[in-house]
Amino acid sequence: VVLAGGVDVGVVDCVQVANALIHGFPMVAFAGGCTYSKQSPTLVLVAAKSGPIHTARDLEGQTIAVPSSKSLSSSMTTEWLRVNGADPDKVKVIEMAFPQMNTALERGTIAAAVNGEPFLSDAKAVQRALGVPFDAMGKPFYVNVYAASRDWLSANPALAHRLSTALYAAARWANTHRPDSAAIESRFTKLPLDVAQTMARNVFGTSFDPQLMQPVLDIAAKYQLTSRTVRAAEIAVPA
Repeated sequence: VVLAGGVDVGVVDCVQVANALIHGFPMVAFAGGCTYSKQSPTLVLVAAKSGPIHTARDLEGQTIAVPSSKSLSSSMTTEWLRVNGADPDKVKVIEMAFPQMNTALERGTIAAAVNGEPFLSDAKAVQRALGVPFDAMGKPFYVNVYAASRDWLSANPALAHRLSTALYAAARWANTHRPDSAAIESRFTKLPLDVAQTMARNVFGTSFDPQLMQPVLDIAAKYQLTSRTVRAAEIAVPA
């Protein structure tokens, strides 16, 4: 949509920006979005508490559901399995929407799932956390970034700077006023307020550090989400 001119700015992950570059489309990141926080993971690999799955190796010969195949969540699940001593080639990974995961785990049609909020909080009583796939990255990284076409940024440098300044101001407020920002999220998403206040939520970036893109770009190349390794400097234009 950004490249087609439907919108000026989009919130995307670094893999999408990298693939745009590889395929000849002039999209670049100009501001940092959410940053991954080990203290507040919103995606967790879980299994049924009543089931036999306790470790990564227990998942060999089993099926894991992820929210999207050929994605960062899928690739990091594979990386987590490898880092924790399992053979990823012995694990089947399928795509499944978050609302279906809890039921599938309960029925035993899958052994584990990379579940996300608020569905993760809904099932805490019956699910066991096995690990956090994104922890296998081993470095801080951007979950997403703000991106636009190079032409738009070239034509609107002052506007892009004002926008990024406003985004970072809002991020600083949201990061330090969690109860208040939870109330806003509850109002717009229709989540019950108590769920919004207690579930894990993303931490917002308050500046743009292109090096926080590189871990994602490296994993993307390793698991063939991109056809080559893209350097952050190729797709980052700070506003």
